[in-house]
Amino acid sequence: MIAKRILCLLFLLCGGESWGQKWEVNSVRNDYVYVARFDCFVTDKDKTVADVTLRFLPEKGWIQYNAEKAYLQDRESGKKYKLVGAENFELNSQVTLPESGELKAQFIFEPLDKEVKCLDFCGWDPAFQNTRGIWLSDPPMALPAWAEGAWMTTDGSNCWVCGFFPQVAVWENDFWEYGEVTMKGRNVWVELRQEGKDTTFCLREGKEGTLLFGVDGKRFETLGKEFVSRSDGEASTWSYNPEKYRDKLYKKGTTVVRGIFEGYSPDLGFTTGSIVFNDLLTGTCHKHTIDIRPDGRFELEVELEHPRHVKMELNDAYSDQLFVVPGDTLMCRFTLTDVLNPQYLNAFLIPKRMDSSRFMGRAAEYNMYQSIAGQMMPKADTISDWEKRCVERGAADEFKAGIDRRLQLVRDSLKTLASRYAISDWTMDLLCAEYTQREYVRKYFYVYPVEDTRFIPLIPSGEFLGENPNYIPLPDDYFDFYSMDWMDDPLMVTGSVFESLKPGYHSPISPLRISEFLGKEIKRTYGAQRATDVVADKIRAEHPGVTESLMDSIEQTFLHIADSDRPYHQTYKGKDTLVKNMVDQYKNEFIKKLMSLRSDKRKCLEQNYLYSRIYDTMKSYGLDRNLVSDYSMYQIFKRNISQRYPDSSDQFIMDQMSRILPYIKTPYVIKQVIQDYADILALRGVCQGDLCPK
Repeated sequence: MIAKRILCLLFLLCGGESWGQKWEVNSVRNDYVYVARFDCFVTDKDKTVADVTLRFLPEKGWIQYNAEKAYLQDRESGKKYKLVGAENFELNSQVTLPESGELKAQFIFEPLDKEVKCLDFCGWDPAFQNTRGIWLSDPPMALPAWAEGAWMTTDGSNCWVCGFFPQVAVWENDFWEYGEVTMKGRNVWVELRQEGKDTTFCLREGKEGTLLFGVDGKRFETLGKEFVSRSDGEASTWSYNPEKYRDKLYKKGTTVVRGIFEGYSPDLGFTTGSIVFNDLLTGTCHKHTIDIRPDGRFELEVELEHPRHVKMELNDAYSDQLFVVPGDTLMCRFTLTDVLNPQYLNAFLIPKRMDSSRFMGRAAEYNMYQSIAGQMMPKADTISDWEKRCVERGAADEFKAGIDRRLQLVRDSLKTLASRYAISDWTMDLLCAEYTQREYVRKYFYVYPVEDTRFIPLIPSGEFLGENPNYIPLPDDYFDFYSMDWMDDPLMVTGSVFESLKPGYHSPISPLRISEFLGKEIKRTYGAQRATDVVADKIRAEHPGVTESLMDSIEQTFLHIADSDRPYHQTYKGKDTLVKNMVDQYKNEFIKKLMSLRSDKRKCLEQNYLYSRIYDTMKSYGLDRNLVSDYSMYQIFKRNISQRYPDSSDQFIMDQMSRILPYIKTPYVIKQVIQDYADILALRGVCQGDLCPK
């Protein structure tokens, strides 16, 4: 008997010694990952071996971990464990990842203490590029692990219903604090509290990762975490129909954007973010600061004139579009491991995968499906090289035809999306407007690389050596892709590229270009002869001995200056010395007089005829009044009355308003023109009937 006890004691001692020498954690939770995700830990008395998955841009980027800088740190005690080696990864060197963008490796650290529960992996700068919250045991949670996360309906609508996170719950588009949590058999009763209000949930673990969810004693609803395809058995009947929104889009209101960045910690190095957008009509930029609470929550109110995309930014770590609607509260759940994925560094070419993001509110459906739609669209990284080859060969028509093929792929992909998921026509129309505009705008942007080949640059100064003899201009009919379907689509203002669609300088219907043509017309028609006559009269008065023959030579020289874009000194070549002296003496006076005349005439023509000239030019391309030109013309109107307002008469302001209104179609823009006029009258103490602001 004594012998058996001794044997048992020896067995326990050996087992205890073995446990002390080696222990293993196979299921590791990472709260936040940028590059390195920790999958498994094995520790003995000599070392700790961690299986890691590394992610980064394949072939175009590299990562580097230096042994003297990288370490694990115990979140509770602050103790550090040095990185001492690696397998399948070379420390202290730049490592380029394979085509997949991921690499499996092992990092070797000093042995961990068995009491460690949570670690952070540090060693990169900035701080958001490190790994936070590596849990070797279950993290603290108000609810069982199976209830944690964001839960959606499973009937095919994929609506986000509720979310249970470590410190807060999400329900009915708002945050709730945890109250009492009670286990009763298989059920978990959860009390949520908010400013005196109580709500009670009954939760039960369902099959295959689902959640059985009941509210205040009501029957259970089955919720899941993954998107579910439509189950109604009906084929999609969606077709693009933007016209029905023309009179419904514009309704100014306050939008509340609130949400939670899951995995956030102030240790990531930023405590604020921002929401940025331009007023598409006035061009004014609005930047609003988001304060992020230590648990990752944020909330912001913004004033908007219509549904649209805004840009959300987190320091230098993240930037992406968010769709919002005036008067709506948009609740967001972002998983920072996905949001701050370094594989999105070249986000223009690589569409972001935001599969774990969830949204509540009227704009929720669009935000939920945009990421999925983005994965189905023609890839942006196939454009650049092909565009370059088309420019070199002067194959503009080939390029346009290629974009037309991409547009057809967009339409086909959207029909596939509509048949796969039960998405409303409103959201499908928004997605169609967004992705077709992204392709259409490529036709206009093609102009820029073509124009860049017009001159030969001198590297590195950037000056031009002269015109490129191999330059191939665009064909005369290149801009025949302008159409009313594109230029007057009312949903254009909801898209993320609307500002790019407004005619830039190289567009034949660009207000700036038409204004410049007016200037050239003025240069040809007005100012030169009159300014020359003024200077000639002065020369005759001050130099009565100048012969008419010499006077004629001087006048021709001044006219040549007026009509030439070359430097003035080139106009003296071959001229009589007396003529050159006369030009030198009166040149500045001549130029000042000439510029004054031209400026006055140009302002007069712009104020009286620019809007009609823009419209006439559009008509030559088969366009009528349209949304794009409405916004462009308004900005001209705003500039004119702003620059001339202090010294202008009420009649001038009225004339400007009366000249632009016949060429504007959009009621919202018309209203803004009238409002600007009324605001000026109000500031001057003038009130004219219905135009006086209430």
